[in-house]
Amino acid sequence: MYNYRYIENKQLTNEEKKFLKKVFDRTIKEYKETIIKLKEKGLGYKAISRETGVSLGTVKTTIRREEIKKESTGTCKCCGMNFKQTPGHRQKTFCSDNCRMKWWNSHPEERNKKAYFDFICLSCGRTFKGYGKKERKYCCKECYEKSRKKVKSND
Repeated sequence: MYNYRYIENKQLTNEEKKFLKKVFDRTIKEYKETIIKLKEKGLGYKAISRETGVSLGTVKTTIRREEIKKESTGTCKCCGMNFKQTPGHRQKTFCSDNCRMKWWNSHPEERNKKAYFDFICLSCGRTFKGYGKKERKYCCKECYEKSRKKVKSND
């Protein structure tokens, strides 16, 4: 749209340069807003270009950048904090691992119920429910460690 180098190359005072930059910035912002509004109304790139008098490439770039800005933020399900999304990657739901674990621990009803299994502990014989792996053998870390010590002492 406007080239700041053009202003820098002219023999102008600093005050005149600042004034022109403000005018250019305001004009650029107005053009961007107009382009986005026309796109939201359903006009195509060429129609927007003809309507505003801005080149087709500038119209496409402006719209693409605006779409990236809109899509590049998300809100954490746990704490409500806004965070950046990485374009081209899976959408994040949480801002951090701590928030993810905190939320899932406080909302167990939201988990995929198909992944729960009933087990009998090989060490103590207690029945327990486990989430995830079908191959679990022990109900807790203590039972696992007891079974390891028994195996070592038999050798």
